[in-house]
Amino acid sequence: MLLRHSLKLALRNLAKYKLQTIISVCGLAIGFVCFALSVSWIQYEKNYDANTPDAERLCMPYLYKTNTLFSNYQVNFQLEDWVNSVKVEPEVEAVSLTQRMLTEVRNSDEKYENVHGIWSDSVFVEIMHPELLAGTLNFLENENLIAISNRLAHQLFETTDVLGKTLTLMGRKRTITAVFNYVEHSNFSFDFWLGGESQSFPTSGAPLIKLAKGVDIKTFEKKLQKKEHIPIYDGLYMASFDKVQLCPLKELHYAPFNEDNKVEFTYLRLFAVAGMMVMFCALFNYLSVFVVRVNLRSREIALRKVCGASRKQIISLFVIEYTLMTFISVAVSYVLFALVRVPFLNLTGIEGNLGATLLLYWVGVWGITCLLLTLFTGYYTHRLMGRWNSSIHKAALSLQLVISLLSLFCICVLVKQIHFLKYADLGWERNTIASLSVDANADANTVAQQVELLPTVEKVLTNGQAFAFTTTETYYADYCWEGKEENTEAVSLPIIENGNEIFSLYHMHLKEGRLPKEGSVDEVMVNEAMVRCNGIKNPVGKMLYGVGDENGCRIVGVVQDAFIKSPTQPAVPLLFTPQKEELKRNNMIVQYKEGQWKAFHDQVGKLMEKEFPGTMFSLRNTTDYYDELL
Repeated sequence: MLLRHSLKLALRNLAKYKLQTIISVCGLAIGFVCFALSVSWIQYEKNYDANTPDAERLCMPYLYKTNTLFSNYQVNFQLEDWVNSVKVEPEVEAVSLTQRMLTEVRNSDEKYENVHGIWSDSVFVEIMHPELLAGTLNFLENENLIAISNRLAHQLFETTDVLGKTLTLMGRKRTITAVFNYVEHSNFSFDFWLGGESQSFPTSGAPLIKLAKGVDIKTFEKKLQKKEHIPIYDGLYMASFDKVQLCPLKELHYAPFNEDNKVEFTYLRLFAVAGMMVMFCALFNYLSVFVVRVNLRSREIALRKVCGASRKQIISLFVIEYTLMTFISVAVSYVLFALVRVPFLNLTGIEGNLGATLLLYWVGVWGITCLLLTLFTGYYTHRLMGRWNSSIHKAALSLQLVISLLSLFCICVLVKQIHFLKYADLGWERNTIASLSVDANADANTVAQQVELLPTVEKVLTNGQAFAFTTTETYYADYCWEGKEENTEAVSLPIIENGNEIFSLYHMHLKEGRLPKEGSVDEVMVNEAMVRCNGIKNPVGKMLYGVGDENGCRIVGVVQDAFIKSPTQPAVPLLFTPQKEELKRNNMIVQYKEGQWKAFHDQVGKLMEKEFPGTMFSLRNTTDYYDELL
């Protein structure tokens, strides 16, 4: 009876002050969702390979590089000169060469895009111990065979009884000879597994190193860095170890060189703190209103005491009121989570039941909130009269105001930064440029001719690597320059071939000098970063000499720096050269008409389906790429 009476009073008071109630409920709900999702994401990221045997002994090497066009990190190493030399170290138990990939998989009826797979040698089985559900490991010796996960088997065939069936992968039909158990929440979660000599991966790949028991990864890293360079190719080159770093397997998912990495932990922590601050603001707001209500209801409290109500019963009346308010907040937060659940899971890649984890966080925060408010209520009602009332009220309002102003200031700075990065001059045009690549079996020139006839296309440049989508196919060469000091080493420069066309297509800016003459084969341009990084004075007119090239080429122009990879990363040195006749690539750069991306995308899809059936292609928009970065 008393509980029913207290609930009725609590609901009546919440309805009486409905504006304050709505603000408090929404604030707590939003704070709950922001905080719980952020912490869940952080814990999920940090618990990769928690169930992998000997995960603390597994690591992958990488190199940090500068002056590179497509990536600052090298994770692929040569088998003969690097991997084999690491195998003989007494601290190493095993080394497996791997290569992860993302591609399209087809059977006769279904097609799945962006399927994760792996190529590995047989040592991978000894290190990761994948669970084989059916079949044998003979696919590791034959590139025409394949193993798939039970998850992919269900998706493609609706059964795991798939041995002997075929599917098409990377333009080749392969026979399924094994089914393995898909491993969730692992850096080596994959749905198909290749072996043999497919894609020429046995000569290079990403090594997975398993250290002996008791060996510390950082200690072995320091030893590896002191290892002597190994001469290869008759001593002309040296395999370097001094800059090698080892990344533990459990940290691989959020390592800077991991292309699947979505966000840095710094931002996740900041978002979790922001969610906590929102909750605090909502609590301070409620406390402020609570103080006012207690003062307004002082006559009611005094009357209840006269009628025989104990202090415990009076406290329980307020406890039920804010407990009901926080319970409503949790219910609203569930509704908010239902609205953001799908995009959040797509963004983070989290697998498994997230709802149960969030419920645990919500119950914990709800319990702590109710406990703090109960203690506050008991102490406050004990000292109902006096100056202390006013000081608590002012302190709560002041703290809420400070947090709110600080949050607004940080948000304004962040929005201003993103706006600046989105519209800043990067030194090249990116709003109407797309990258189109076709598989090796297609005639790229024929495709380019058909694409250029589309009504939404302005221009097509063949055999070109689009800025922001450059790959390891980018050509590099070592160059010396006229006036270089003897103790200065030659520099390895990324080559932008067909320099005049690239310059024109991307609307780049010339800082000094001129463009190479049409048809010239010995005139080149460099960018500002090339001049600045190498301390070249008065570069226009000076000669550049490649290794084994006695004639060299002459610098006739300096191009303004282009921030290709990201607006937050420094520009890298570039060399703009004429197009080489013998160079053949299946990539092209397409300039489409402004505002016509969707129509252009649909037209290319229809064209490829009609004129080039079965040809795999990739079409990417530079504007979308930069939106993802920001």
